[in-house]
Amino acid sequence: MGKRFEYLRPETVQEACEMKARYGLRSRCIAGGTDLLLQWRSGEVDFGYCIDLTFVSGLGHYEKSSDGLHIGALTTLSALENGVGTDTRMPCIANAAKQMCTPQIRNVATVGGNVCNASPAADLPVLFVALGATAKLLGTAGERNIPMEDLFRGVNDTSLEDDEILAEIRIPLARHRTAPSFRRAGRSVVDVAQVSVAASIGINTSGAIADARIALGAVAPTPIRSRTAEEALLGCELAGVNEELIEKVSGLAASDSRPISDLRGSSEYRRYMVGVLVKRSIEECVSELGGRP
Repeated sequence: MGKRFEYLRPETVQEACEMKARYGLRSRCIAGGTDLLLQWRSGEVDFGYCIDLTFVSGLGHYEKSSDGLHIGALTTLSALENGVGTDTRMPCIANAAKQMCTPQIRNVATVGGNVCNASPAADLPVLFVALGATAKLLGTAGERNIPMEDLFRGVNDTSLEDDEILAEIRIPLARHRTAPSFRRAGRSVVDVAQVSVAASIGINTSGAIADARIALGAVAPTPIRSRTAEEALLGCELAGVNEELIEKVSGLAASDSRPISDLRGSSEYRRYMVGVLVKRSIEECVSELGGRP
């Protein structure tokens, strides 16, 4: 059991940021607590101050606006799973959320917690990277926005400053007609992912692939993009995306992965599954866009 801590309950973002600045590394922010409390009980983390963000208003939204999708850090996974809207990427986000943990945990687990815990096996960061999302961070000095892929520095380590909290995930409007996909492999339906893959493919008015993003999870200390696989797709006519090209792209993605072996799977298995899941994701994107892989 971890040591005792002092419970703090800010009511505004500014107050929360000031508390973080005051207590620094001795503090932790909590929302759903599905990761943090387990880590505290097992002794993995220790802190003297627990900053409860659940009473801070304005961080629990999930909506589409003129510049894209906005997902507040306190949005629960169940809210993502049940989100209804006109943005064509929302069903993919809902599908990813539905594959995470159990319904009971999804009712309390938050987007911000899944992202800021910075687990290599976290599912949402992989999808957000593939969707070109940015993280809106608020601190005592104001706001800054960084690409999602730059938010992570290592295992359980983010680029958040001592006085900053994650306020929102922003997914920009797609510049082209776009189809996303998310796939994961785990030992059971409620287990953390052994491998996860997200892809997003966009085609221009001529039917050529103008945007391609492929993100990989649980195969490196942070979510990573397979840029060599993306480059192999860019410029290709959708009608020309065949099995041979998909196999090539999948192999490139597998080569870009840097998995380790642990109790949940070997590095060889993870690298193999990267190729399998990337192939299935690309096939899904191409099919949704009207092509025939």
